[in-house]
Amino acid sequence: MVKDILSCDAYFNTIQHKKKVPKCLQLSLTAAFRGLEVAQYPGVPGGEVIEIPGDMPIQEAVRILSKYNIMSVPVLNPDPNVKKSCWRSRYLGILDYPAILAWILDNADLAAVQLSPDVSSAECTAANGASATTADDSSAMDAESTAATSLGEEFVTRFLKREPLRPVTVKSVMRMHRWIPFLPLEPESSMLTVMLLLSKYRLRCVPVLETDGPRIVNFITQTAIVRGLLDCKGRDWFDYMYGLPLTDFGLPYNSRDEVISINSDDLLLEAFRLMRDKYVSGLPVLEGPNCKLVGSLSVRAVRFLFTSPDLFSDFRKLRVKEFLKTVGAAIPDSGLDAPPLTCGPNDSLGSIIEKIASRYVHRIYVMEGTGPQVIGVITLRDIISCFITEPHDFLDSILRTTVKSFYEEKPIEETE
Repeated sequence: MVKDILSCDAYFNTIQHKKKVPKCLQLSLTAAFRGLEVAQYPGVPGGEVIEIPGDMPIQEAVRILSKYNIMSVPVLNPDPNVKKSCWRSRYLGILDYPAILAWILDNADLAAVQLSPDVSSAECTAANGASATTADDSSAMDAESTAATSLGEEFVTRFLKREPLRPVTVKSVMRMHRWIPFLPLEPESSMLTVMLLLSKYRLRCVPVLETDGPRIVNFITQTAIVRGLLDCKGRDWFDYMYGLPLTDFGLPYNSRDEVISINSDDLLLEAFRLMRDKYVSGLPVLEGPNCKLVGSLSVRAVRFLFTSPDLFSDFRKLRVKEFLKTVGAAIPDSGLDAPPLTCGPNDSLGSIIEKIASRYVHRIYVMEGTGPQVIGVITLRDIISCFITEPHDFLDSILRTTVKSFYEEKPIEETE
């Protein structure tokens, strides 16, 4: 937990140090967001936050995420014996695509062990107990390293098309893979708190509670904040920042050598595994010796393994480019066949916000040189960080205690 917070501190301090925006403007914006209550922020489209019960099959949960084009959803505690008088007892937390991806990969590794003719029954039992390949012996390690190539129709049948008599539930997935701290805010909380959580502290969504009640009545996402900033066009402070080049904000934050990418010929599950291991939600897809940018793969793409499993019955040879091409051809509105969003290192911050807001994506790739080549990535987190600073100890008394309790709390109990 301490390491995670220090990483957030290092990121945010670097961004603040690189900014060339006048200090007086930065302080004025921070004060303005600090004085704005969360209750004043517009609600979700439709006016009601989508929620799902913890005993819902994971396949159905993914279909809901896909239907409403959302990245995450609050999960209700299905236990009828628990009083729902406070939010801690009403909700189990938040389910998101990274958690679903982690569950898929763990089961893929498990399937590789179980389906391998070289692995003993004892090793299968050990893998089942850990829900992943964790054995230290060479045979288990070999099975893990070849997991992606060991999967075929048996994997789809066993895990994605789970037998209806005992489906895998949302609660089961969250019990092993709840990555998001559940930090619902009161209506009188500050919008500066929201923006810091969505930028410095890497959260992708912030739930908002009703006044003096346990229900979530708003769900503020990174996308909503960036699109909301775009609505500020015409105001002097925004128009000033709109015209500044990316370099005035220290963007892109990462260097060319730090860009995490995948080759179009790599296996799809290896791309997903890279997202999990590097804790990123998307990758640029490169091709050829010149590393040409040919696509963008998001963690959201895992939904197609559930919503269109018949397209991917053979995992043994499924490559990233085949996945993008197959989904793009079969599902026109998937967005996987659309050219990735790109910009130049000297483009204005405003033009970046316009592009990202127009496509509802979470990142844009910075290109330079002959080819050109990817030299950086700008995310929604980076954009939000441009507009705020953190007053000394502003969140210390709130966030660090809450995050600490998240990492130290007991896992969700399995009662199925």
